[in-house]
Amino acid sequence: MSIVSILGSVDMGWVMMSERDLSRAAVLRDVVAGRLRASDAAVVLNLSRRQLHRLLVRFGTEGVAGLTHCARGRAPNEAKSGHGMTQCGRALCELNIEILCANSSQAKGRVERANRTLQDRLVKELRLAGISDMEAANAFLPGFMARHNGRFAYAPARSDDLHRPLNMAASRLKNILCARDQRQVGHNLVVHYERRKFILEDSPHARSAIGHYVETYAHADRGLEIRWKGVSLPYRAFDPSQQRATHASITENKRLCEVLSWVMARQEAASPEIGPIGKQRTRYTPTGKRGSGRKSWLDKRAERRAAEVQAAQILQPPAQ
Repeated sequence: MSIVSILGSVDMGWVMMSERDLSRAAVLRDVVAGRLRASDAAVVLNLSRRQLHRLLVRFGTEGVAGLTHCARGRAPNEAKSGHGMTQCGRALCELNIEILCANSSQAKGRVERANRTLQDRLVKELRLAGISDMEAANAFLPGFMARHNGRFAYAPARSDDLHRPLNMAASRLKNILCARDQRQVGHNLVVHYERRKFILEDSPHARSAIGHYVETYAHADRGLEIRWKGVSLPYRAFDPSQQRATHASITENKRLCEVLSWVMARQEAASPEIGPIGKQRTRYTPTGKRGSGRKSWLDKRAERRAAEVQAAQILQPPAQ
């Protein structure tokens, strides 16, 4: 079976390819057309004959898409917010705002110059003005922006306001402009968030979320909100001090009072024993017994000499 019959037809489409993939595709097309031998193509691509054959098979079945890496276009394992987006990217996507990346050196230079302005010039201006708190800095910003824009700003090509109006309810906007994440509900209706425990109130709707992931909404002007299927779940924050028994909580339970009364009577009948104080809580008490550990070479030598003396006394002939 020839290589041409293995390849068959090639279905071309929109595929993101690197320079390396483009060069491979050009070489494989020459092999398919018969303009280049497979052995020469393997040398050009720095591949073995077996690797080249695999590339030809993928090129024939999947087209140029078979030459790209299988993980290209997928979200990385450490992707944020579950969809490979940051919180800012997720908010812009929900607001239908396109992110313009600085792909050129000129655009990156403008970004770096803006960062230098905010990290260098603004800090020095605040220091010269003697500002050291947030309230005074916020009051200083409008005047700084006016002076900075008056010195460095350029007149736009069009003076029209091209901002798109925001036709969205205020509640919807608050749900977008917040930190959103997902957390799994445990079997005891506990949700872990930011190293804290939140206990959901017991309800049929809350129990249906056990083992599933609920959505958390962390707002800047209010507390955390937990939702399951769009419905807010009431909860209470876990307080470790609630696990400590107090006298008031004990006296409310009659059965515990009876048990504590019996324990108190036993304690009054037998005086408490005062244990040792300090880090060494246990003391060594000699018993006179030898430890049953492994014998040392001194003990073995002593036993051997005693056995030799005893054997010599038995074998020694009696005196005449």
